[in-house]
This record gives sequence, structure tokens and C-alpha cells, in this order.
Amino acid sequence: MENIQDYTVLFLVWVISFFVVRFILSKSKSSYKLPSSPFRLPIIRHLHLLRPIPHQALHNLSRCYGPLLLSLLRLEMFTTGTGTSAGVIQWALAELINHPDILNKSREETDSTTGNKRLVKESDLPNLHFLQAIVKKTLRLHPSGPLFTRESTQHCKIGGYDIAASTRLIVNVWSIGRDPNYWENPMDFVPTRFINGSGRSQIDVRGRHYELLPFGSGRRSCPWTSLALRVIQTTLVGLIQCFDWKVANGKENSVDMTEAAGIALLMAQPLVCVPVARDIPFLTI
Repeated sequence: MENIQDYTVLFLVWVISFFVVRFILSKSKSSYKLPSSPFRLPIIRHLHLLRPIPHQALHNLSRCYGPLLLSLLRLEMFTTGTGTSAGVIQWALAELINHPDILNKSREETDSTTGNKRLVKESDLPNLHFLQAIVKKTLRLHPSGPLFTRESTQHCKIGGYDIAASTRLIVNVWSIGRDPNYWENPMDFVPTRFINGSGRSQIDVRGRHYELLPFGSGRRSCPWTSLALRVIQTTLVGLIQCFDWKVANGKENSVDMTEAAGIALLMAQPLVCVPVARDIPFLTI
């Protein structure tokens, strides 16, 4: 009986100490102005709010709680490398099938560069400004990694809110690329917005323009950006130059652009196309 009383006293002392320490810590941080936050559950905190497509869920939450959102997650999110160049090529080809006028314009640029006498080469890429704009437009709407993480190195203020040191930040690249505050008619696939009067692209994808960050920015940006762009552009221009494309089992030759659930940005319905070889002199199959 005495043991039970002793354990009871120890438990009560522990509970009281816990709440006292918590009260003291909350008082010491009372001067901090933290971003707004949705209701959180015990243990899993806000994890239940990220389903089924995390970047879309975070985008919808930011519309309710503001662009700077306090989210508490118990799981580590590894998002770097979840997307591939093949996925970007698939999205780009799907957009071109849905916009045949843009496909034809890119093909005209390619034929003009090659003289319609040879297969396009990697060395031709600097002269294919419209193709580069198509790739940038695809990366804006369909970044291979829609979310990436960073960690604050010191205490700072963003938008009037206090961000403590060592705070894990989740940047929603997918949402930034569709923000009407930075993009006019953001859902329209218009590659010409990336081309100025001289025919060259105005906005770079290497992290210098914060409205377009498909490869991140700063010292932790993707180290393989140049390789990825060359692979994407070379493969895509070859598909444009050599083939016409028809959608298998598609309505009016259109592609369903619905996104699949998950962290990586994939198509809900994989792209299934029928390539039809173009009648060009140098192409033999």
C-alpha cells in the first residue's frame, strides 16, 4: 500500500513538473510571432493533412492560412531526386499533344535550324529558343520535385513572423509556379512568355529567379541541372522533329493531365502514344 502511495506521489510530481516547465518555456517564447497553423493531432501532428498529393494539399492550406504556414511533421521528407528527366519529358510531350499549334511552331524552328536535311544535334540547342521556352514552361507547371526542404541557419523574420534557427522549411515549388501574383494566367501553356524581343529566354531556371525554382536555389540547388536540361531538351526535340503523335484510346487526341498521388509529380494516367514517322528525306526506319 505504501508503494502505491509512493508511486502516486512521484507521478503527480512528474505531471506538475511537466506543466510547469512547459509554462515557463511558453512564456520565454511569448515574444515570438509564429505563422498561423491548422489544427494538429497528437503524435502525427499535421501529417494527415498532406494526403493524397502533398504539394496540392500544402497549396490549399496556404490559401487558408497564408503563404507562410507553420506545419509540424514527425516524418522526414526526402524529396530531392524523386522526379526524373523522363517524367519532365512525358509532361512536355503531353502538353505539346494538347497544344498542336505549339508543337508545329517548335517543329518549324527545328526544321529551320537543321535545314530539314539532318537529324537535330545537341550542338543545335543554343539556337532553339522556342524549345527552351517549352521546357521552362513545362518545369513551371510540372516540376519533377514539387517540394524541397531547407533549414534556417539562424533566427530571422519573414513576412513579420519569427523563424527560429534550425527550423525545417518546405518550399512548394509547384505552388509558386502557379501563383497568379507572379504569373499572368498561370494555367495557360504559353511558352512565348519566356521569350523577349530578341528571341532569347528572359527567366532562368537555375535559381536566380525565385518565381521559377524547379532545381532549387543557392548552394544546395541541384548539381546536375545542366545535364538534366541537355537530356530533356535533346530527347524532346528529337521526338518533335521525327514523329507525329497520336494518343492511344484518347478523346480527340487529348491527354489527361491529372496528377497522381504521391510526393513525386507523376501523371495519374501514364502517357500512351502512337508515334507516326514524319515524311522527311533523311529519316529512314
